[in-house]
Amino acid sequence: MYSSNRKSRRGILEIPLAVATVVGIAAVSFLAMNKFLTSFTQKKLKVNAQTISNASGAEIMLVTYRMAEIKYIKALGTCSSANSFIDSFKYGTGCSGISVNTFASAETDVGSQPDAHGTTVYTFPSTGCAITDADSNCATGSTEVVNASVVSDQARAITSTSGYRFEINGVHVEKEQLEFQATYTDGTYNSKFSFVIRGGLTNAAHLEAAGKVTQENPDPLAKCPGAPWALFQVFDPSLRQCMSFNTFGGGTGLAQFNGRYFGFRPADGQIIDLFAGTKGGNYNVDENGFLDGVQVFPSYSKLDLINVDDITVIQNQIYYIALNGMTANIGVLDPNNSNQRKVLCPLGTAYSGPYVTGGPTLNSQGGWGQSYEGIAASTSSDVLIQPVPDDGLTDRVATFFLKTSSGALLTAVILGDGPGSTYSCYVFKNNAIQPLEYTRTNGFESVAGVKPYYIF
Repeated sequence: MYSSNRKSRRGILEIPLAVATVVGIAAVSFLAMNKFLTSFTQKKLKVNAQTISNASGAEIMLVTYRMAEIKYIKALGTCSSANSFIDSFKYGTGCSGISVNTFASAETDVGSQPDAHGTTVYTFPSTGCAITDADSNCATGSTEVVNASVVSDQARAITSTSGYRFEINGVHVEKEQLEFQATYTDGTYNSKFSFVIRGGLTNAAHLEAAGKVTQENPDPLAKCPGAPWALFQVFDPSLRQCMSFNTFGGGTGLAQFNGRYFGFRPADGQIIDLFAGTKGGNYNVDENGFLDGVQVFPSYSKLDLINVDDITVIQNQIYYIALNGMTANIGVLDPNNSNQRKVLCPLGTAYSGPYVTGGPTLNSQGGWGQSYEGIAASTSSDVLIQPVPDDGLTDRVATFFLKTSSGALLTAVILGDGPGSTYSCYVFKNNAIQPLEYTRTNGFESVAGVKPYYIF
């Protein structure tokens, strides 16, 4: 009995010790877990801050790049043998006697003036990239081109830096890419990252002669990546699955608006909703842009789209490529004039002076009188007609990729002044040999959601 009671008393005494031990272990575990979560959170926040800083730097350089490209384009005048901006870093301007010094000054390349605190946002540490008619001193890489200051206190807090230093790290003309390296101070440490600005057509969806839609260069990170020149698939959020488009007869054009894809029939000017047609419903979009009571496309005129080869959309405006030979042209359905055609870029005729049609003054190189199958606008393009009031733009730039019937890829850049009364058009031929599929496909379009740069 004594022994039993002693064991009982010992057991009773051991209970709080065990509880204390468990509580102690739990407390240690909690502290360890809390320390782990704190460390993980801090690392996560640091990674997120670095991601934001890198993306902000790439966006800043993208603005500088586009302004430098405008300066380059303006310098080419009526040269019909000009190279694209990126190609010029390796091959020169391609125009005898025409040289351009780009990334040279804030006033001419970026249009940047000191802010309210007297801080100049962009400074150029060198004399720029000297591009002659056949060469460039920036082709070898490791050339510092611009420093950019982050002047806003809020922006500095978000990006954790006061500025960036950019240098050209490589020129890849076969991919239409300029590679940059950025350096910035993140607290007390210098951080570096590299990124590429894409100048050409990154990925395009093409309408095959049989009516199916294929994609040229799929993004491996897309929700529906696919394979090159296989059926183009897009993600349908209502079905939560990837879907391809049914084959539709009679259409040869292809357009994209707000991530939705549309076919186009030149015979009668009809716009076709490929999403709706694939699901088996009504697919003819009316001229107000409505389908079954919902607006899915900008308003348009069937009459003015008859015999147009292909269309593309910038924001809410429809641009087209039409006719061939000496009459070939790029134009827009003018929202100020019942969506009637307005020519913006006469491709076929080499004009010696201004050419007036439908209101605007046109300056064009001419000399590109060919037969065309497709037109696609770059994602960075500005609207050229009825612009947003007081948006601060003095030069409006729209970049179009043109696919000829012979399979060549041209880039047409249209510059418009603020009031929209003068348009200048410049055309560049891509030096690379294009895929054989370009000779057999019809209309094409830039794939939605592809950024003009990527960070690595």
